[in-house]
Amino acid sequence: MKVAIVIYDKFDLVNLAEFNEFFKDERKFDTKIYAFKGEIVDKFGVCIKVENSASSLYGSDILVVCDGKNQSLVYDEIFLSWLKSAFDVRYKICVGTAKGILNAAKFDEFLHSDKFDNEFKASIKKAVSI
Repeated sequence: MKVAIVIYDKFDLVNLAEFNEFFKDERKFDTKIYAFKGEIVDKFGVCIKVENSASSLYGSDILVVCDGKNQSLVYDEIFLSWLKSAFDVRYKICVGTAKGILNAAKFDEFLHSDKFDNEFKASIKKAVSI
């Protein structure tokens, strides 16, 4: 299964690491990191270069949107339009404030938790039949 992990300026790098480790440990997943632009700065100022910038999210099986300081993105129509390229993705997953992004993109059904804990990991495994 193809997993698209979406990051954006002021995302939570720790949350990215948690999701990446979770899906890499399962070994059934082809995990790639996506962003709307080529260089992203996390909430602590760490700069990340992204290979899959502005690439369509279409064709992914799982969409993950990382937590972070993202309040302005819910009004960013260009970013939301790009994110909507994942409209047909079967599983959409987010943590924390990323819920606002998925709501703004008008995704109806997605898995959400306030934190990435063992209970949420179990929910993901059950949902995607791991």
